Amino acid sequence: MLVLNLAFASSINNSFLLLGRALRFWLLIELVIVTWAYLAWRAPRVRLAAAPFAALGAFLALAFVSVLWTVRTHSTEKRALAFLALALVGLAVAAVADARPEAVRRVLEALVAAAAIIALLGLYMLWVSHDQAVQSASLQYPARYRGMGQNPNTVPLLLAPALPLALWLWTRARSRAGRAVAAGAALLFDGSIVASGSRGALIAALVGTAVWVLTLPRGWRLRLALLGAAAAVFAADVAIMQIPKPVSASAVSHSHTGPHRVIRDAELLLPLEDEIGRPGKHAPPIRRTLFGTSGRARAWDAALHQVAHRPAAGYGFGTEAEVFVDRYYGFDSTVPENSYIGVALQLGIVGFVVFLAVLAAVAWVAVVALRRLTGAALAAARACAAVFAAGLVLGLTQSYLTSPGNLASPAVWLAALLLPALAVGQRQ
Repeated sequence: MLVLNLAFASSINNSFLLLGRALRFWLLIELVIVTWAYLAWRAPRVRLAAAPFAALGAFLALAFVSVLWTVRTHSTEKRALAFLALALVGLAVAAVADARPEAVRRVLEALVAAAAIIALLGLYMLWVSHDQAVQSASLQYPARYRGMGQNPNTVPLLLAPALPLALWLWTRARSRAGRAVAAGAALLFDGSIVASGSRGALIAALVGTAVWVLTLPRGWRLRLALLGAAAAVFAADVAIMQIPKPVSASAVSHSHTGPHRVIRDAELLLPLEDEIGRPGKHAPPIRRTLFGTSGRARAWDAALHQVAHRPAAGYGFGTEAEVFVDRYYGFDSTVPENSYIGVALQLGIVGFVVFLAVLAAVAWVAVVALRRLTGAALAAARACAAVFAAGLVLGLTQSYLTSPGNLASPAVWLAALLLPALAVGQRQ
């Protein structure tokens, strides 16, 4: 329900948007209360790998302490409290999963269901309002499907890590109908990502799928064959994404039907948000490629220069959008769209190192779980590790890992924090 509500809060449709933004914080608080009340009622003997939670606690402590030097106190307090709430939910769910291994399966199934509902709502938006569901083509971008999201990259953030979960669900299904539903979900996720033209999400989905395939407890020949099939699907997806074309410059009409008027407004000719890196008057427009940065490289460089001004402790947790200014041609965002640079911008080098320690601790327990477990527990650990890997790749092109209000952040963190529960022992 939380993930679905966060999708509403990130919707292009005003009805969904108002509903989601009115309830998202309260739903997160409610989830904290419900999960911890259930944990207190069950009173399990909890055995969790401590390193990820210790590192996460240190990161949260630094986030709260940054209120002492933040450039905007309210933003820091609000973001830190929201991230703490998400961490508390992850801890409670992990503790319950340690006592009840089937809870892991339920959580993963719920994430797949939420992603499927959001993808289907995108198709519904396409049916009722094509203009909202599809972003118009421009000189740089072709027409791109965004479904119910505010932009074409919004929903694919969730669908990319959900794709390996759909594959996991397909292997766990015990009936033909269940396998058909899981296969349909995987096709829906992949098709939505391709239609959106979100290259970062497509690469992240491939990485997550590769992790899921490579950790399969089967012979290396089968794993290589499945990896080859995933690569072939990826290549086909890339080829399909190249079919839509941007608007050509010759197709843009400059004719005037009325008398010519001179409008003295430099913002119309040279907008400040496109000032840096703008091509010359007769230069061809920038075209997107699979590994092109679409202006992100300039934004990342600028954000790193800002980090250099306050390298030790940054500008305060949750202030990424407050201090970053977009003035780069081909780039359209209030943040630099890189979770790792965003952490350095907020909490400096110290916060960046602590954040890397959190991710390294989760990666370590993932390796332990994959080596130790068998059966259904191994399948669940593989699924969680695939989601985590896809989430790390997404962090390279999107600022979302420390934003609990982003619809993908809870899904990635819940899957990541389930790994310490799985890693402590053998599950059958």
